[in-house]
Amino acid sequence: ISIDPWNVTVNAWLQTMDDGDVRIEADNTATFGAGGDITADGSGNISVVADHDSNNAGALFMANGTLFNAEAGTILLSAADRVTLGGLTTTNATEDAVRVTSTVADIVDGGDSHTDIIANSDGAVTTLRAVTGIGSIDPGPPVNAALETRIHALDALNQTSGDIRITEEGTGGDLLIHQARQVDSDGLISIQTTDGDLTVSLEELGVESQAGSITLFANGGDNSLYVYEEVASDGGAIMLRADDDIEFNPAGDVSSHDGNIEITADFDNDPVETGGHVDMADGTVVNAGSGTITVFAD
Repeated sequence: ISIDPWNVTVNAWLQTMDDGDVRIEADNTATFGAGGDITADGSGNISVVADHDSNNAGALFMANGTLFNAEAGTILLSAADRVTLGGLTTTNATEDAVRVTSTVADIVDGGDSHTDIIANSDGAVTTLRAVTGIGSIDPGPPVNAALETRIHALDALNQTSGDIRITEEGTGGDLLIHQARQVDSDGLISIQTTDGDLTVSLEELGVESQAGSITLFANGGDNSLYVYEEVASDGGAIMLRADDDIEFNPAGDVSSHDGNIEITADFDNDPVETGGHVDMADGTVVNAGSGTITVFAD
């Protein structure tokens, strides 16, 4: 462990015992090498804060292969500049399970040695806050830039530029979207499961973009998309896709302000599967303005 007046560098394993917490603070940058893992025993929490002096300078960097394991505790990461993720894992089942914040920059994938975030206990919420992208690098994402997750529920908000890109890995199962919003960014929103249902949660904040497109995709032969809250863009195209069914309840309106809207069930066109229905409850409204609306079902 190296500490100077502004920076912290960790290249060796840190572990607590007896439910002890880990708290690391740096006025500038916090860096974790591939050997800089953190394990908090039992219900111990992990907190790493760069830019602790709040002067809007300081990144948090986890090298590919670095793992923070809070066991049943919570994980909080915060920085002014870029947050680069290695792997975060917890069995915590609360709305504070994982919180990652970059106050002036983005949150990005640091490599594929670990899943970026694992927090898939029932009740666990992963909260992501950024200014220039989540799972993408502004002004344009590289290949495979999405954050790879195994999480129960997502709450993601991005402010001024860049995309929101999330891929739920197969072993993560179903994914709830409590919120996915672009505030002033024209970047896209792309959220997909690879072996689970995808649900825009009822009585939460829904999915909203500005000029950027929205893609919600429940990928896998028997996986369905459930739209229980509003999905809206301010001119961007909207693609709602599932390899099985797509279901809307009365609160699941879709609006694009002149962007095209595509709704496709049985996206994989699997002749063996019996699903592939589009079911809209009485009261659901799909409004593309002057854009087109295309609905495909098996």
